[in-house]
Amino acid sequence: MIAVASAFSLALCSCTKTDPKEIDPYSDVQKQIFAMMHGTFEYDIYGVVTTITFGEHYSKPVEATFDDGKKTEVHGTLTIKYWNGDSYTRYYRLHYDGKGITFYNKKDAISLTYLHDFQYVDDNTFRIKETKATLWDTYKRK
Repeated sequence: MIAVASAFSLALCSCTKTDPKEIDPYSDVQKQIFAMMHGTFEYDIYGVVTTITFGEHYSKPVEATFDDGKKTEVHGTLTIKYWNGDSYTRYYRLHYDGKGITFYNKKDAISLTYLHDFQYVDDNTFRIKETKATLWDTYKRK
């Protein structure tokens, strides 16, 4: 009788597992990188400077919708300012493994997506490159 009760409770426990993402939506790698993502970072190549300033970070992902109705999650905002003065605020989503970051031009009805490979170096440095590019841009805290 005890063996039957134990088997039943074991089966019941395996059916009620909670998805870890429901408890904490961010991986440990994401949390480490998010802790670095504040303030302004600068990429300077021969006096041509691009800056990325991290804005709001969401404590849990916010749902965004593409023009075609597909949904994704975003994790915060950032502003990119190019050497020529052009400046754009984008939403970002850091990939679960921390090896990629996607920029979106707006949260609702997203029409442009920019996919980058991402490397966390330390609390003051990160590297990104367009996924199909060869060269990495290294951003350092300003």
